Amino acid sequence: MLVNIELSVPIEEKLKYKANKLGKSLNDLILEILQEEAENEVVEESEEYLLQQVSLGIPVEKWNRYHALMELRNAEKLTVEEHQTLIHISNEIEARNARRMPYIFRLAALRHVSPESLIQALGIQ
Repeated sequence: MLVNIELSVPIEEKLKYKANKLGKSLNDLILEILQEEAENEVVEESEEYLLQQVSLGIPVEKWNRYHALMELRNAEKLTVEEHQTLIHISNEIEARNARRMPYIFRLAALRHVSPESLIQALGIQ
């Protein structure tokens, strides 16, 4: 298939420089870039990849520490240092959950289920 692409001069110059540096033609370099991008897109949308991303939570040791600190907090026996640690772990949990959400939505769509039911089925906390 023949495709014509109009490149801006700065992009064309950068690509020519890179192709020359790699000992490739401009056409071969552009084709290689497009093939890599297409392959990455397929990998990123595979169920296996999405499951890996969804499963990236905090380590078990941190969860255990979090739960122990929560017990101390509930018993009103938390030191200032422990309180700071609890805040730090809580922030890490929230950040990781936020990073996982787009993958949860994409995986749910791939499986034709709601994000809520996927979260429940996977036992995500």
